[in-house]
This record gives sequence, C-alpha cells and structure tokens, in this order.
Amino acid sequence: MKKQHIKLGENDRKYLESLLATGELPVKVYRRGLALLELDRGKTYTDVAETLSVCNSTVSTWGKNYLERGLLCLHDRPRSGRPIEIDGGQRAKVTALACSKPPKGHERWTLRLLADKAVELSYCDHISHTKVRQILEANEVKPHLKRMWCISTLDSRFLARMEHLLALYRLPYDPRYPVVCFDERPCFLIGDRVDPIPLQSGKVRKEHYAYEKLGSCALLMSIEPLTGRRIAQVHARRTKKEFMLFCQELAATYPEALKIHLVLDNLNTHDKSAFYEYLPADEARALAARFEFHFTPKSASWLNMIEIEFSAISRQCLNRRIPTIEELSGDELAFDLLFFGTESPDNANYQVGIRVANELDIPVVTGIKDIEVSGETVVARRDVPGGSEVFEVETPAVIAVKEGLNTPRYPSMRGRMQAKKQEIERFDPTKVDEGLQMEELEVPEKDESEAEILGEGPEAADAAVDVLENLEVL
Repeated sequence: MKKQHIKLGENDRKYLESLLATGELPVKVYRRGLALLELDRGKTYTDVAETLSVCNSTVSTWGKNYLERGLLCLHDRPRSGRPIEIDGGQRAKVTALACSKPPKGHERWTLRLLADKAVELSYCDHISHTKVRQILEANEVKPHLKRMWCISTLDSRFLARMEHLLALYRLPYDPRYPVVCFDERPCFLIGDRVDPIPLQSGKVRKEHYAYEKLGSCALLMSIEPLTGRRIAQVHARRTKKEFMLFCQELAATYPEALKIHLVLDNLNTHDKSAFYEYLPADEARALAARFEFHFTPKSASWLNMIEIEFSAISRQCLNRRIPTIEELSGDELAFDLLFFGTESPDNANYQVGIRVANELDIPVVTGIKDIEVSGETVVARRDVPGGSEVFEVETPAVIAVKEGLNTPRYPSMRGRMQAKKQEIERFDPTKVDEGLQMEELEVPEKDESEAEILGEGPEAADAAVDVLENLEVL
C-alpha cells in the first residue's frame, strides 16, 4: 500500500482550507482540494480514493500535478479546442450583410439566403444557416422584422394643427358645440366557397382557405368621444356624394347643435364644396354653416380619435368574411345593440346591461370565456364542471364575461354606459342573476347635484329604459 507523498506548504494548506469552507466550488475543484488536504494529513491514496469514490490512479495523478504545478492543479490545463471557423471579421461581414438591402426579387433576408450569399461573396468557405442565426442573435439583428410608422415632417404647420386638435379634445362637453371625429375605410366583400364548420364544444370554428371576392365598399363612421354616440353608413363608393350624405345625417342627429366641430383627415372629398355639387345653393349653404372642419396634420390621421373606433370594429366585427353590403350594414346595427360587461358586482356596464336586459326580456348569458359574432347571432362558450356549454342567442343580448377576457367592447358603448351611470342612481338590489347579487350603482359624489334621480326598484328600471331609448341605444 502506497503512502502519501504530498506535503503541503503552510500557505497552500490555509488557502485550501479557506477555499473549501466557502461551499461554492465546482465539484472537480472541491474534490481535488479535499484530496490534497487528506494526503497532507497522512492518508493513503487508497483511503482518499475510497472517500471520494475515485480510483487510486486518479488520486495519484492529482498528487503528481500538485508537485509539478502547485495549486494550479485544481484547474484543468487550457485546451486547444475546436478551431475557430468564423472569426470576428467574418462575423462582422455577415452582420453587415444582414443590414443591407436584400437581393432583387426578395422582400427580406432569410437565414439560408444570408448563408448562401456569404459563401458567394467569399466571406467564408462554408457557413450554415444555424451559425448565421447565432451571429445575428449575438448582435441583436432581426432582418425578418420591420415596424411601420405614420408621421410627416414635424414642421410648424404640423405642430400648429396638432396643438389645435389637442386643445379641441380638452374642451368640456357642450351639446351646442359637439366634437365629432369622422373617417372612412374600405371593406372588401368576401364570401365562402365552402360552408364553414361552426364552433362546437372542444372544437374551434373552421373556415376553408378558399374564398370568393365579391367586390368592395366603404364604411363611413363618426364618433363623439365625450358621449360615445356613433353613426355608421355603408356605401358602394366613397365620393363627395357619400360624404355629403353622411354630413346630412350627422346634422340631423344633432338638431340642437349650433356648430358641429368635425375632425377629419385631408382626403380630397372632405370639403364643403361637396355640399354645393349635390344640393341646391341655399341647402348647401345651410348645411355648411352647421359644421366647422378641423383637419389633422398630413400623415397624422392617428390624431383622429375615430381611429380607436375603427381599430375596435376591425378586430371585433370586420376581421372575418362578409359577403354583402346588406350583411355588413346589419352587423353594424346588431353590434351596436349588444351590451358587453365584465362579470363583477361593482362593474357599471354589467349592472346596467343585466338590469335593462331583464326589463326588456333580452337574453342574458354569464360566465362567458369565448365569444363569436356572426350576423345577428352571438355564439358564446362558458366552462362548466365536466366540460363546457355553447350558447347561440339572437341580438340584442347581454353577454357578461369572466375577468381577463378581451371582450368585444366599443369605445362608444363604454361612453354610453358612463353617461347612463350619471343618470341612474340605483337599481333593485334584489335582482339576482345566476346567483350573483346586484349591487347599488352609486352616482359619483361630484356629479350628485346634477344627476336626475329616476327612482328605485322597478320604477328606476322603467325610467332607465326610457333613458336608453332617448339616447338611441335601444
């Protein structure tokens, strides 16, 4: 049996003892350091090997390495490793290539296209698309992504119009001078060649990839941000005539307004000359006197608040196949009559919607997790023990959803609910839906002096329905 042939120096011994006491070492360093200390204390190679569960030759090698290299034996010698195939200069060239314009006929660089081009330009003899990806990730270069923006030159004209619109939006509500935002957007009419498979429990709705192009139309829409009043028209074309027709309806909607502040973009049809082209001079002059146009800066239509409405309606109503103008117009009406509210006792939208629905005998579905609107029908799903339930109800209807669901709720509907919250003090707290107790709907204290008390219980509900009808919600 071989005895130990290692004797540590005083400094080496103290260093190893303090090093092992830290408890935060790589396993190989800890085992080598412990082996040296045990050998220094007089133990044999066999004893140390048994303690560390290694063979004698391994302990012997550690001892020899200490005699040759000192405490450097705790770590492995540097290894040559695999030769570098792509050096720093070649990486820089690949990165610069990814930031350049793609070849003719290509919309953007792909990893394989970059790899082939790098070899073609003699940047390297061979490079895989995986290596290209690693190089781009290291430099945070993403040639597959792009972002769009819409803003023109920030000159004095741009700033003047922007400040003017922002000041207009800050004006307090005055029914004599309503602020209305207007715009239009194209809608493509698309039909199904194969009937879609409807939503079922455990299965998503399916559409065939083939579709039929049936033309296009224009959706003209306005929104009054402070009240949520929304007006929409669908026309086959978008000309000065359609703009004139919309302005006529807008003027009729605000009969008591002295001047309608209309925010719109710089489209060539947005001009009061459209009134004179299609109306007698006296009617055109009277209609023009009802409006004051406020134009957004060029390439800054995002300053028009109607874009928020278009964003909501595009995601929740127009992002599907609509074959005819008639169906699109019907969807606008049906969607406007829907009440959406988060299922919570202190949510004003939910309280108003549930109470009015009960008075008007409108269908009510609560606890919904998925919603799909198709024409004048709402298909909704909610989870129940052991599976899920699917409801198909005709509009108008009240759909109360679970917290966290991105509900189809328009800014106009939310604005209308806020307006009604100031006019209705409370509802009958005894009304119960699916075991959920109705809570009182309080008028904000600061508006209490201006609020109209509609009564309590059924009397308040009847008055609430009248309010909704007067506001043209129902």
